[in-house]
Amino acid sequence: MDRKDKIFELLLEASEKGFNQLFKEHNEHFYYCSIVMMDVATPCITAMSDEIYDRLLRDNAEHNHSTVENEIYYRWAYAESPYLGFGYDKFFKDVNDFFCKDVSYDLPDDKFEERVADWLIAMREIMKTLKDNGIFKNIGNENIFLFAEQQPPEKDVNIDNARYLNEDNMFELWYMDNKDEYKPESQAPDREKVT
Repeated sequence: MDRKDKIFELLLEASEKGFNQLFKEHNEHFYYCSIVMMDVATPCITAMSDEIYDRLLRDNAEHNHSTVENEIYYRWAYAESPYLGFGYDKFFKDVNDFFCKDVSYDLPDDKFEERVADWLIAMREIMKTLKDNGIFKNIGNENIFLFAEQQPPEKDVNIDNARYLNEDNMFELWYMDNKDEYKPESQAPDREKVT
């Protein structure tokens, strides 16, 4: 098995188990589910539900910080979710072991960037596979935003992945809230240009 197949196999199994366990343990209305790579570290899952979002807004309002900007921030705040890294210790050990060997800081810069890009592609394809397999159905929301993201964002990979994984209406909802994060390096490209 080549390394790209190994990445896909390990990360798919871990992510599927993680999301299934999350949905089993937490009967909430999830509207945002993602695999995220933070600071070139082993990918993990995160999710946000209406219930968690409402709680974050309530807690924020209690501290007199209720603003439109904060509402937008918390809506898509992968790191504010209590489900960031859900199931990591239980399901992602093999993913972490392989990632640490595969993406080494000892690699030349071009090879390092190539390997990170391979992981990001795998993350995107895994979210599509999970979507196609129906694991995001029947979790409380008809419209769910699916994502495979690099944080902090680099280049246009997050925009491309958001478009690839979502219907137009969900992409536009996310993009309108987040477009400032992707400027000036990334301007909103025409949809037709994204493959």
